[in-house]
Amino acid sequence: MNTDNDPSNDESLGRAANRYVTFQIVSAIIGGIIFLIFLFAVIIPMFNRTSSSFSSQSGSMPMAGPAPGTTTVTIDGRPATPAERDMVESQINKKPTPPPSSHAATPH
Repeated sequence: MNTDNDPSNDESLGRAANRYVTFQIVSAIIGGIIFLIFLFAVIIPMFNRTSSSFSSQSGSMPMAGPAPGTTTVTIDGRPATPAERDMVESQINKKPTPPPSSHAATPH
């Protein structure tokens, strides 16, 4: 019969408490490791993507589309290679040639 003064009862209760505390500590460490993996794999990269889309003015919302001054060049629905993009940009930046003058002398 177990009584409250039985030393073996206190000893088994103490061991059970120690096992429970050890279980809680191990669970907390494993949970912390899982949280850190999630933090560095998901949360921080998400912040890096959103912070780079904001303009330099504080409090402004990100604009839709490419940043001002940049162009997105696609050819047949695929992104252009750097050489193709340079060719298109050089055509865009090329100074237009003036149309032939209607007042120019025409041979008779």
